[in-house]
Order: sequence, then C-alpha cells, then structure tokens
Amino acid sequence: MKKLIFNVLKIGFPVGLGIWAIQFELNQLSETEKSQLWNAIQTANPLFLFLSGFVGLISHLSRSIRWKYTLEPIGYQPKLTNSFNAIMLSYFVNIFIPRGGELTRSAVIFKTEGIPVTKSFGTIVTERIADLFCLILIVFLVIGLESEKITSLIEDKFGSKIPGLSLLFIFIGIIVLGLLANYMINRWKDYKVFSKLHEIKEGLIHGVFSIFKMKNWIAYMTHTFFIWICYALMHYFCFLSVPALAHAGIGAVLSSFVMGGITMIVFSGGLGIYPLAIKDTLVVFGFGAIPSYALGWVIWITQTLMLIIGGMYSGISFLISKKNNAES
Repeated sequence: MKKLIFNVLKIGFPVGLGIWAIQFELNQLSETEKSQLWNAIQTANPLFLFLSGFVGLISHLSRSIRWKYTLEPIGYQPKLTNSFNAIMLSYFVNIFIPRGGELTRSAVIFKTEGIPVTKSFGTIVTERIADLFCLILIVFLVIGLESEKITSLIEDKFGSKIPGLSLLFIFIGIIVLGLLANYMINRWKDYKVFSKLHEIKEGLIHGVFSIFKMKNWIAYMTHTFFIWICYALMHYFCFLSVPALAHAGIGAVLSSFVMGGITMIVFSGGLGIYPLAIKDTLVVFGFGAIPSYALGWVIWITQTLMLIIGGMYSGISFLISKKNNAES
C-alpha cells in the first residue's frame, strides 16, 4: 500500500505542481498579455522548430552509438536500431512516469538483445556521470560569462544578497565541503549510514574511471560532447524561431539552457515549470516577460513532441522486432 501511494505521488506531484504553475502564471496576465503569449507561440517559425527537433533526434542517435561503446567491453554488441529504440522509448516513458525511463531502456534492450538488466543499467549510470560532467562544464562556462546576471537571478528568486562574493567562490566552497564530506565518509565508513554513502561514492568513482578503461573511450567522450552540442543547438534554434529573442547573445542562450536543464532534472518532464524557468532567466537579461515565457513553451512543446513522435516510432519498431524474433 505504501509503495502504491509513493508511486502515485511520484507521478501525480510533478503533474499537479506543473498544472498549478500554469494556472498561477496565467492568472497574473491580463487578457491582452494572454493574447500576446498565444500569438508568440503560434507564430514561432516552424522551420527552426523542425531543425530543433531534427537535431534532437540526431543527439539521441549519437547517444545510441555511444551506448554501444559501454556494452562492448561486457560482451554485447547490440544493433543500432535496438539501442536507439530502447533510448527513445525510455524518454517517451519519462514524459509520463518520472524516472521510469532507465528501467524501460534496460527492459527493452533485454527483450531485443538479451542483455541482462543489471548489466545494461550499470552502463546507464556511467552514461549519467559523463553527462553530469558536461553539464558542470557548461555551468562553469555560464558563471564565467554571466556571473552578475546569475547572481541577480538568485537574488530575485530567493531574496538573498551575495555582496562581495562571486558565484565562483561559492562553487569553490562547495568543492571544499565535498572534500570534507569525502574525508568523513572514508573516516567513518564502518558505520551504517556512512557505509551506504561510501558504497555510493565508490560506485560513482568506478563509473567515472570505467569510461577511460573502455577500448573506445575517446570516441565515447567525443559522442558525449557532440550530444551536448546538439542539446545546445536544439535550444538555440528555438530562440531563432521567436523574432523577439532571435538576436539573444550566447550568455542568455546558455544561461536559460542550464536553468531549463536543471528544472527538467528536478521536476521530471518540466510541465509548467520549465517555461517559468526560461522566462525568469531571460527577464534578467532584459528580454520581455511575454516573449520569454512564450519561448519557454515553444522549447518545451518542441522537445516533448519530438520525444512523443520518436517514442511512438520506436515503440512500433520494437514490437515488430519482437514479433520477428518470436517467429524466427
């Protein structure tokens, strides 16, 4: 019963919060502003939206190739179509079931290639570590380019001032705390709580170094950087689709990219919350609230439609492949 309640809350809470965020934001707008918002969304340039979705599919194809590099050392060489279908179905499931995509991905590759779930899931953890590394690099790049703007955004949202301190020093403080936590975990790893933390830490370290132990680690990291370049291009093409934001600088584009990405991680799917994060970020850069909010919706709708269409295609492809395997 407790598990059922937890699962219901896990799915229902992000959706409920998103619906509330949409209603709250729309209630702040006048009828004229609502009309402007709808018009900005409707008139977004479809060519750039198509390019955004297309680049997104290319990134997932690259992710499918990259996955093969981590499966090869453990004795498996899946077909590209099967790894691609597994990845697209995982994103499709994540839209409706938060954090359900990883298990779906492992289950699909097991059904099509016979790869044990425990082994494929371990490679997905390694993949997440590589992606986190890229996200951290982009965060530091954004801080270097737009530290004052990011500080203003934090002050605006949380009402706190950061006089005399840059975000860089805050990150240095976080690193120091991380080193201190690592010392404590190693020092008291025989105790129950710290033992579990030590196990998690060792797993993460193993995941990081396993990347460089694989035969094609250079190709793996090349695909990793390529994937994140595609993500940034997806984001940028949506900027180009909205005339009022088509000339935004790299600082505004990357800052909103990071804030939106963090929102998608914290609030799985980002319904209602993602457009707000984009709007609040771009307002700090001097752009109007209405076109910024419209852009947030344009990006979210474009990405979600791409995942739905890609997921449906992969679902049909998976069922056909499963049927053919059963008949052979």
